[in-house]
This record gives sequence, structure tokens and C-alpha cells, in this order.
Amino acid sequence: MKITHFPVIHCRKGSVGYKLEWNGLSMIYTGDTKPEYHSIEQASGVNVFIHEMNPPAEVWAFKNMGLYEPPKEGWPTHDGFQEAVDFAKMVQNSSHTPQGAFGYLLSQITHRPQLTVATHFPVADDMVECAKKSIEAHNPGIVWGRDIICSFDLMALKVFQEGGLKPRIEQYQADVSDFTFAALGNSPDDLNPPKYWRYAVDEHGNQQYDENGDPIKIGDPFAQIDQSTEIPSCDKGDGNCNYREDGY
Repeated sequence: MKITHFPVIHCRKGSVGYKLEWNGLSMIYTGDTKPEYHSIEQASGVNVFIHEMNPPAEVWAFKNMGLYEPPKEGWPTHDGFQEAVDFAKMVQNSSHTPQGAFGYLLSQITHRPQLTVATHFPVADDMVECAKKSIEAHNPGIVWGRDIICSFDLMALKVFQEGGLKPRIEQYQADVSDFTFAALGNSPDDLNPPKYWRYAVDEHGNQQYDENGDPIKIGDPFAQIDQSTEIPSCDKGDGNCNYREDGY
């Protein structure tokens, strides 16, 4: 087996994706990442390409608020919704691939993977339908269920060599007990500093300290990102389906 690892973009330098090659079969798993060029280069011609995909920030926000549509200006939930959208965009811009960007990335792969698997995505019917529009806008002729699928909990994929023919890929769902007890939670009383952080400074650039004289650390998901391989925002179309001002 040959294992290739390559850098991806998720909050900090050090995050990696993996490519496995074995007996003429190949698979990529990127983990969470912004759209970046290494995935495009490595995914050409692979059998299974597993890449994360996020819903648009606006959809992510109103769905998590239990709403059926973005609240209009003047509605009681409007201000909270805008805050949620801004937070979702910050998270996506440091770590994730919105569905339109996912479609664009897939369209840039020279030899499209035999099967692309979008993971880290809520597979409610309306969410998948919206993502389908975004991806098809960049990939005319792509066939859902054959060329691309969305992952779900307990999905299993089996890839079979067919004696010189294109490998056969079958989808399964694992069978687990419906009656197991939930795992126990164990939250600490005192939280550690954020995993991704920078030192706090005032408006003049002077470092800030707490009452004990220690430098103050504040969370910053952009603090350690290496953006050298990031795919820049595309400016195709008006972005109506992708819900993103940057073209995704």
C-alpha cells in the first residue's frame, strides 16, 4: 500500500489529507478543509474521493435556529440570525468548503473520480436538493447516485476489482443496536485556552495582560492558517444558489 499525505487548510498548519493506493485501487480522505489545490491534484482518476462539504452560511444559520427560512428584517429573530450567519462564515472561511466551492473544486479535477463522496453535510432532503443545484451548476452532466453521493452515519463503501474493468463500488449501511446507552459526557470546569489563538493587543498594538501579569490569549481561527494553496474565490454567476458573496 502507498500512503500519500498532503496539507489541507483547517484552522492551523499541520492539518492533512490522505491518499491510499493499493492493488490498483485508490481513495482520498481530506477531512475538513477549505478548497485547496492539493486535493485537486491528488484526486485525478481516483476511485473514491471523500471530501467535506458545508451548507451555505445562511442556510446553516436558520436551520440551526429551527427556522424554515431566513428571517426578514424587523422579525424578532433577525438580529440573532445575522450574528449566526457572520459566525458561520468565519468558521467556513477558516476551515470548510461550502457546497458551491465544492462543486467548483470538483469541476477542476482533470479526470473526475469514479465516486465522489460529500461528507460532513446534513442530508435532509431540502439540504441535499440545494447542494445538488450548486454542484450541478459547476458540473453539468454529473449523475447523483453514480458519480457523487452524500455520506450519512454508518455508511460503508466496498470497492471490488473487476478483472481489468472499472472497479465496482457498492454502498452499505452498518447495523448497530438501537438500544445502546449513550456515552457519558465529561466537561471540565475550567476550559483551556482556545486551540487556535493569538495574544491580545490594544488599538495601539500593545500586548494585554491579565490580573496575574500573564499575556491574554484570545481565540482566532485564522491565527495559524497557511493560505498558500488556497483556491481563491471564483466570480462565476450571481451566487444566488450558493448564498455566498465571494462567488461560492
